[in-house]
Amino acid sequence: MGNNPLVWALLAIVVLFLIAMIIFALSSPKKKRKTDYYNLFIMGIIFLLFGIIVQKSAFFFLGIVFMAAGLAHKKEWKKNHRSWKQLSKREKKIQYILMAVLLILLIATIAVIYLARKGIYC
Repeated sequence: MGNNPLVWALLAIVVLFLIAMIIFALSSPKKKRKTDYYNLFIMGIIFLLFGIIVQKSAFFFLGIVFMAAGLAHKKEWKKNHRSWKQLSKREKKIQYILMAVLLILLIATIAVIYLARKGIYC
């Protein structure tokens, strides 16, 4: 790993992301929910497109698997899907915080990569 500031900056971003995910997991309701196959299908589309864009077959195939699982349970899409209006105030607050943290981490990652390409390290 050495003393490359780019590697350390990206590592810090990954650690912050993991911390955010742990906090989210610990603060989520303890009761188990049924799988939302509609969102699984949408996630499959996102992974598929991301795999095509970055030319990584792992994301591409993962997207196909998620899409297939979602389509296989298409009859359950309306039964288990919860819209934004159906979320409680607490769940909406957690979603807002999670989106803000992920947006900040995305911007930080893009900034680090941009600075690295320009030859400017943190």
